[in-house]
Amino acid sequence: MSYNNLDHGAVAECGTDIEEADVATAQNLGQHRNHPAVQTVGAVSEVADQPPLALLCSALLMVGIVAAKPKVAEAGSRMLASVLLATTIKTVLKKTITRTRPNVLLEQGEYDFRGGSSERGDRQSFPSGHTADAVAAARGLTRVFPGTSSAAYAAALVIAAVQVPRAKHYPLDLAAGALVGIISEALVNRAAARLKVTPVGSTLRN
Repeated sequence: MSYNNLDHGAVAECGTDIEEADVATAQNLGQHRNHPAVQTVGAVSEVADQPPLALLCSALLMVGIVAAKPKVAEAGSRMLASVLLATTIKTVLKKTITRTRPNVLLEQGEYDFRGGSSERGDRQSFPSGHTADAVAAARGLTRVFPGTSSAAYAAALVIAAVQVPRAKHYPLDLAAGALVGIISEALVNRAAARLKVTPVGSTLRN
């Protein structure tokens, strides 16, 4: 659906009631995009952008290797693989679906959500890459260190949630991004399970 010069605070006759509620929520929360708290948390959430997060995962992997900490190295490798896969999937989706970011809707009164690619970053709202990568990394970490689950998932939640008041994404973008992150880590976990070598002597004997 494409609209120009929308009335502020409402999106009339969107494709579905769900889409209308999604856009309205983003409009309402996006009014706070210039609040200092939103800008501060938003700046911190940039750690979940693909380059810095991939660098962080790579650093964890290297620390594990250098310090001879196999579990740390495993966590880093799982996180890195999951983030890279999530980034690939979300990039394909962004090139398949055009959706105007909320800040464009708020500042220019334009809204577009349809199939088809757009090279403009402000038309690549769906899905949320920050959410996809944050969720993928969190699940990769907790797969090896379950005790970190509360902190890891809380961090991923904050990173995702702040994207709406930042006027970077709609709630459905976050849901789609989270699903991408979950699927990516699950695929990496399945691959890791298949590649894992059975320890010597662990084979059951009759």
